[in-house]
Amino acid sequence: MALALIKRKPKAQKKPIEKANAGSIIVMVILFLYSLTLIALLLWGFNTSFKTSEEYKIGGNIIGFPDFVHSEYSFINNYYIVLNAFKYQAEDHSYISAFFGRISNTGPEGGFTFGLFMINSFVYCIVGSFARTFVALVAGYLVSKYKYKFSKIIYVVMLIIMAIPIVGSAPAMLKLTRDLAIYDSYLGMLLLNLNFTGLYFFVFAAYFQDYSDTYIEAAEIDGSNQFRAFFTIVFPMASKLFWTVFLLNFITLWNDYQTPLLYYPNHPTLSYAIYKMSTNSVHIIGSDAIEIPQIVAGCMLLVLPVLALFLATRKALLGNMSAGGIKE
Repeated sequence: MALALIKRKPKAQKKPIEKANAGSIIVMVILFLYSLTLIALLLWGFNTSFKTSEEYKIGGNIIGFPDFVHSEYSFINNYYIVLNAFKYQAEDHSYISAFFGRISNTGPEGGFTFGLFMINSFVYCIVGSFARTFVALVAGYLVSKYKYKFSKIIYVVMLIIMAIPIVGSAPAMLKLTRDLAIYDSYLGMLLLNLNFTGLYFFVFAAYFQDYSDTYIEAAEIDGSNQFRAFFTIVFPMASKLFWTVFLLNFITLWNDYQTPLLYYPNHPTLSYAIYKMSTNSVHIIGSDAIEIPQIVAGCMLLVLPVLALFLATRKALLGNMSAGGIKE
């Protein structure tokens, strides 16, 4: 009997539940209402994507459900138009480089289809997100862990750059990419994203401020150099934060149409295509103009990959990102 009492595991003590104060309740209510508005807009878009142009515009059915009974078209007709009948003719974006002369840039002869939009979207988002995240991580680590005057200068410069509107640097950047002949190319797409002039540089810098030097010192004692210690110790321990920032960058680039519009006009992404749809700059087989239901259907196709990515990686996005591991 005594032995059974000794082996019996003690009951886990429950943590006391903290009571929410008035301020936290107000914040939660505001966030809940804001979430409802986003869900309502998403449901409205999903519902509208099944309506015909006549039903939406002439019939005035803006909020109600689609009329599947009396409609002459299939309820997926808008998606069929976007996936199969959507055409965007490539334009002549040839330019003159200060170093290489005139460069021809006319795009594919057959124009762009939905498949090309998807390929360009994934190349732009995956390559751009990895480049942005990795460079920000390295820069944040160097500024935080190597204490010298130049690191402070870099930190201050990043603060100043964040305060400058993007329109202030766009003309100069556009001219530079054309002079270097990387305008509207995959190489230019990579190089333009190899920068750490953004919020996530400060996120990584703050993360490495709390990162214990004991890990690096232990690696140096074992004979490792700084380069090897970074890739074998520092980077794996910061991997959760890295992939979280990568996913956030991916979502940002996936919804970005302005950058492809300026720098990659003949490498259009899906968001760029939706923008062209909204301006009626594309050709739809069997239709004179693109109406709101077709545009909304395209937006729903744009939302689905991001929604699937979020659902698949929600634990990483909402998980713990503490460095931990060392007791001092």
